[in-house]
Amino acid sequence: ALHIVGYSNFEGFCSDPAHARKIVAGFEKSTARYREVVWTHMFNPIHLVGQGGKRDSGDVFVPYLRSLMARQPRTEVGIHLHMFLSFVKDLGMRPRKTPCGGESGGKGDGYDVLLTGYSERERAEIVGKSVESFLCAGLPRPTSFCAGYSATDPALQALLDTMGFTTSFAAQVIP
Repeated sequence: ALHIVGYSNFEGFCSDPAHARKIVAGFEKSTARYREVVWTHMFNPIHLVGQGGKRDSGDVFVPYLRSLMARQPRTEVGIHLHMFLSFVKDLGMRPRKTPCGGESGGKGDGYDVLLTGYSERERAEIVGKSVESFLCAGLPRPTSFCAGYSATDPALQALLDTMGFTTSFAAQVIP
């Protein structure tokens, strides 16, 4: 069977439940049409932490993902981790505005801030709390991971390995 990895707005942009329902409807249509496909939905834990805004979309996304996994047991939900400033703050940490993988120059909402800009200890805490947020939401422990902008370095890959991830889409060595 073909294995498809989906990002869509599970990566953290969606902050409106009505928009989230449209995204779910689109995925529902695709998964119904292609039942033989094995899906990995890369999901940003910003939809699982904090209150309001992007968290509200998680109230739509999570029941859909649980339902999909019940209907199609080979479906996986992996972590797609963009370092939104509000997300890092909701984890109880000090957000950074650089280094950036995009064009905001540190003036945006943190979407383009690279995980590799955080210390190894901070990365372990961020990834650990992200996994914990999945488990608290009733999602299975993720085994696939992608940092925003696919940014990585050897220390991040080693961390993912020690934390039990089996697939990393973080593939660009970016300091």
